[in-house]
Amino acid sequence: MPGEPRRAKCTRRGRACVRTSWAALDSARDSLSDSIAVDEKKREQLIAELMEVQARIDRSRKVRAQAEARAREKMECFMRELEATGDPILMEDVASTEFGLEAAGVASPFVWDDSLFHDLVPLEGTGELATSS
Repeated sequence: MPGEPRRAKCTRRGRACVRTSWAALDSARDSLSDSIAVDEKKREQLIAELMEVQARIDRSRKVRAQAEARAREKMECFMRELEATGDPILMEDVASTEFGLEAAGVASPFVWDDSLFHDLVPLEGTGELATSS
């Protein structure tokens, strides 16, 4: 009969509804419990490791922000000193002077390739540049 529950079918036929022994069911339950315990412990270890990594990231971001603030402060101080001297401001390659790149024979990343500007000629009376044609 299609609507009849499974237990009733098994009982009517004289068979056990579950063909697995109690020992096998207990063994499976114990094995799965052990597996769950191992996975939960591993999850806790991973969460602890992630928390350590997040703490390092937060600390590094804080230190970087402090370093950027000091760099801004130094640049502002430098600009105030230049303005206070009254001398014309000559833009110097700060990377090469501050870090000694020229002394080490390393080309500065701030060197311009002025070959792009060779074909420009000043327009008379405007102070603007135009390409020579």
